[in-house]
Amino acid sequence: MIRTVNSHFLTSKFHFFPSPLLLLLISFSFFQHSCNKEEPIKPGGKASIHVQIGKIQDLPHAQQKGRASLPSRQSLQESAKKQSPKQDVLPIGEFSMQLHSQQQNISTAFQPTQTLKSTAHPSSFSSKFKAAQTAMAAGIKYRILLYNSFTKRLEHAIEVKSGEGLHIAIVKNQPYECNAYSYNSSEYLPQLDSTSLTIETAVDMPLLFAKGNIILSTNSSKDLTINFQHQLTQVQVEVDVRGTFGKISSLQAEFHGEYIKKGTFNLRSASFTGQLEAIDVGRLNFKEVATNGGNKEQASYFSADRNLKSFTVKFSELGLSLLNGEQVSLAKSFPNAGLASFENFSSNNQGKVLQGTLDMWKVFPRKKILHIEGGNNYSNSGYNSRKAAGAFVTQKTSVKTALFFE
Repeated sequence: MIRTVNSHFLTSKFHFFPSPLLLLLISFSFFQHSCNKEEPIKPGGKASIHVQIGKIQDLPHAQQKGRASLPSRQSLQESAKKQSPKQDVLPIGEFSMQLHSQQQNISTAFQPTQTLKSTAHPSSFSSKFKAAQTAMAAGIKYRILLYNSFTKRLEHAIEVKSGEGLHIAIVKNQPYECNAYSYNSSEYLPQLDSTSLTIETAVDMPLLFAKGNIILSTNSSKDLTINFQHQLTQVQVEVDVRGTFGKISSLQAEFHGEYIKKGTFNLRSASFTGQLEAIDVGRLNFKEVATNGGNKEQASYFSADRNLKSFTVKFSELGLSLLNGEQVSLAKSFPNAGLASFENFSSNNQGKVLQGTLDMWKVFPRKKILHIEGGNNYSNSGYNSRKAAGAFVTQKTSVKTALFFE
């Protein structure tokens, strides 16, 4: 049921005249409410922050293995008719070759195997994580920026070195946008475009970046810890010949495509602006991996293309110096004119290293050993521990022995 209110009640001539005491109480109530209302806190006064470097943190991406391919001679011949399966292990003369690829966080080193193999990597092969974050070395240059959120002005742009203390005076209760960047180098830190707040990336060093907001409501100094994150993708080519028991005497290779790109990075939006520029790095600059005795080399570059899913390398020369002093050249024997493709990387590779490895080893054929010894009773006495055949390491004997291989 809908209830209707009588109109004569709304138009009644009854009037209410408040007393002076009630008016006083109402006035006091409004006055008290006005006094209790919180006034906005205005920026003012002195405060300071103490800047320190924390860690270089990995981005939360899962590890993923890629796929590498180098077509066999047979598949190249039949490619026009039917694409046959690509072989994982290819014979190159008396050597065997395998390509494999994997990706990992840049600040997480690959865990190298110490086993010299004579067979291919199993399908379950994967790298092991060593850490989720790494410390920044002392003496690395970085620049910290404080941007006034109210006035929209850059108030501080200070170049510092990691390991050095830094105190910055700021305004109390003033909100700031804080940015910091570094090329992880003790020498290189280009000037900032203070108008656009943009920087250019490099192809031979990473870009580290951190972003946050700060506001201090006390007069005391507070610690500001900067934790950097990688912004680029690292592309790494590795040649490992430890399984040949030789050393790399010559090595030449180039990227077969536009994979290494540089870009303009906006510090406020934390993103790239404009088009990326492809850079021709020419012949890859291979460097010997420490503690491997000249049998493992790597070439590394950084790309602003964070959606790189594959890359191809053309090997034009690979010379080995073997234990017996023999010099061999292998690149001319590579199929597909030396083109090696490393594929199936994930689409978002910010802060990742995409590693493609060319692995070579020598498979020694199995040999049977026949021991012949001239003795008083038997000419074949390998079973007798009192003879040189059974204990020639620990016993002195004038018996002549010979080893025959077949």
